[in-house]
Amino acid sequence: MALSNITVKGLTPDLSVLGAYQRFHFTDDAVIKLQSFNAFAPVNILNDSENNIELRNYLLSGYRFHQLSHFDELSYPGTFKFQHFTNDGAGVDIFTYDGAYFSFNVPVQFAPLGGDLDMGGFRIINLGDPVDPDDGATKAYVDAISGGGTLTLTGDITATGTLGTPIATTLTLTLDQIPLAASAPDLNSQKIINLAAPTAAGDATNKG
Repeated sequence: MALSNITVKGLTPDLSVLGAYQRFHFTDDAVIKLQSFNAFAPVNILNDSENNIELRNYLLSGYRFHQLSHFDELSYPGTFKFQHFTNDGAGVDIFTYDGAYFSFNVPVQFAPLGGDLDMGGFRIINLGDPVDPDDGATKAYVDAISGGGTLTLTGDITATGTLGTPIATTLTLTLDQIPLAASAPDLNSQKIINLAAPTAAGDATNKG
C-alpha cells in the first residue's frame, strides 16, 4: 500500500494511543504518572515489556535497540541491548546492559584521550601482560619483575641474584685498572695487606 501524505494540523498535549496491551503516551499528566511531553513512551501494561527500535536501510539491514523486562518487576528496568542485523535477521549484540553490568561484546577502540583518565578510585581489572614499552602493566607482572625477577650484571662489575634480596657483586678490574682517585681514599679502618717492599721514593711501605 502506498504511503499517504499526512498534514499535521495540531498536536494534543496529552495524546495517548491505546491498544489492548500496549500504550504510547505523549503526556505530562501526573495523575496517571506518565512520561513528560518530550518523551515517547511505549508502555506494556499486561505483558512483559519487550521493545525494538530499529534503524534500517532499504535492504532491511541496520541497527536495533532492544529492551526486555518483566511487568511484575516494578523496581527492575530489565535488560538493554544495542545490536546490528542484516536482511531482517536476528540481532548480533554490540553491547548489553543487564541491570548491573555494561558489557561490550565486540573489540572496543577509543580515540586518543585529550587529558588524564580519572578512575575515581576504581581499578582497571583483567589487564593483559604488557608488550610495548608504554603498555599498562598488572600488579602481578610488576611484582614478578621487582620482587622475584633475576638480575644479572656483566662488565666491570658482575653479579647474579634475585631482585628484592641482597646480591653479592664482584669487581673484575684489578687495582691498577681502576681510574685514579680524585680524593684521598677512606679504607674505613681496613688494612692493605700483601704490600711489596718499597723501591721508589713515592711507594707505600709495609710494616716489615
